[in-house]
Amino acid sequence: MTMATERRGLYVTTVTRASEPLSRGQKNRDNICQQADNSFGRYKKESPQEVRKADVQENAVLKELRNIYARFKYGQDNVDTAYIRVLELISNLSVSAKDIECFTIALAEFQDEKWFAEKAGLMLSALINNGNEEDYTISTKYLIARPQEAVIYHLGFRNTKNIIIEGNDITRVGHKMQRGTIIVKGDVSAYAALEMEGGTIIVEGYGDYAPGHGMRGGELIIKGDTGPYVGDSMTGGKIHVLGNVISESAGKGMQGGVIIMEGNGGLWVAPVMRGGEIYLNGDYASIADNMYGGKIFHKGKLIFPIGE
Repeated sequence: MTMATERRGLYVTTVTRASEPLSRGQKNRDNICQQADNSFGRYKKESPQEVRKADVQENAVLKELRNIYARFKYGQDNVDTAYIRVLELISNLSVSAKDIECFTIALAEFQDEKWFAEKAGLMLSALINNGNEEDYTISTKYLIARPQEAVIYHLGFRNTKNIIIEGNDITRVGHKMQRGTIIVKGDVSAYAALEMEGGTIIVEGYGDYAPGHGMRGGELIIKGDTGPYVGDSMTGGKIHVLGNVISESAGKGMQGGVIIMEGNGGLWVAPVMRGGEIYLNGDYASIADNMYGGKIFHKGKLIFPIGE
């Protein structure tokens, strides 16, 4: 027999039960529930009656969000179509930034389900874009990635607000972002700022495969190093990498926009480049020999096209 905590709504109750193995993600569940419970500290100065009323309202919101998540169907369909579908499900809800922050913690109970990473990212994005507040904080540190998958996909999809994301391993952060800001206090996985249209994304850590792929506008700032294919196929916007390109082919297929690299630009810079500008303020290993347009500067000097 062991003493343990169980969730009742968003709260913690101590119970006695037989010892049993913890499922994946449950090892942190007690701490998760406790942190969620502590998030209602703003009610502590109220009377017991007011506290109880506020707690019941919070539980009702989270219960409805769980129900909506369960009803949100997803299965390799078009991302835009799925986003519209979940937006319709939450259209009549009044949800605060704190509700969304706590719901992110509660999402841990669903993380073993198929399509969790996609569903969670799109639903959180819809809740934020549909919310009345401008500033949101999302913590993904309680979530555990399925094998060979990221923790969450599409967080900040079509974003119009200001989001701080605490955590790593986020794929396609800021996908089709329109305006506002996203600050990632950690690393990102593949395709950060995918097809971004406006606003600013700041990644304080590492930017993995193809950050800024298909970017059309806005600004992506990566304070750490990046993987290959920075700005792949971008047509507009600006990418600023403060670290090094660890691999190759920054600016591959670039048609417009600007890439600035403060560190090493890596191997085979700008293959199949057709437009835009690349500024190499550090060293580089090699420049591609199959470029068709655009300009490349090295430490302020134009090196492609030669002779201009």
